[in-house]
Amino acid sequence: MPGDCIREMDKLLTDTQHILEWNSGNHFKDADIRTAKAFAWCF
Repeated sequence: MPGDCIREMDKLLTDTQHILEWNSGNHFKDADIRTAKAFAWCF
């Protein structure tokens, strides 16, 4: 099923500070907005 690997990785990272945000589309849809949100979360 699509997304199984990323969901499994999310389960393995339970002891880290992270957020799994599922976005519709592919790697190129709204890439600039998603990248900006990722940098904002880091800071």
